[in-house]
Amino acid sequence: MSRDNMKTISEIKQNENAGYYYTFAKIINLDCTAGWYYDNCKLCRTKCSRNEKGRWKCARDLCDGKLSGFISRVPRFQLKFVVTDASNEEADFMVFDTQISQFITHTTAELLAKIEKAIPRELEAFIDKSFVFKVNIHEKYNVSQGSNSYTVSSMSDDEDLANKWISKYTETFNVS
Repeated sequence: MSRDNMKTISEIKQNENAGYYYTFAKIINLDCTAGWYYDNCKLCRTKCSRNEKGRWKCARDLCDGKLSGFISRVPRFQLKFVVTDASNEEADFMVFDTQISQFITHTTAELLAKIEKAIPRELEAFIDKSFVFKVNIHEKYNVSQGSNSYTVSSMSDDEDLANKWISKYTETFNVS
């Protein structure tokens, strides 16, 4: 993590260079209006959905049941975190199964099996926690179209990493 790639949310939103950047932010809410998981093709890990006949269809033609006659699917985490930081800006961070699985001992399927309400407690536990996020500023969506929703490629709650980011922020903005 170089100092050039360490940004506040405000800097990320203003950045016109696509690429990966690190930020230290606090999760203030979960936006689950589109759900908290998606159905995924077990073969290629691409989103799948039901077709007009009620059969599962992979988004990729490669896996569309041609090999086995049916699609094997598995639910995967897909969360939209609403985050903020010391710049007082907010952004939406899309976090997927690979990142969430580091912090939760249950799979998506296990949470679905024992679900008692719309958002499982295990996911609500992320609210008010801070992480160092590695986010992707995408050329098409974030730079050209101005979207303030960013894909997270990794996240960490490591204190040393957080302190490194805080140290850089303190030096840059003369905050103590």
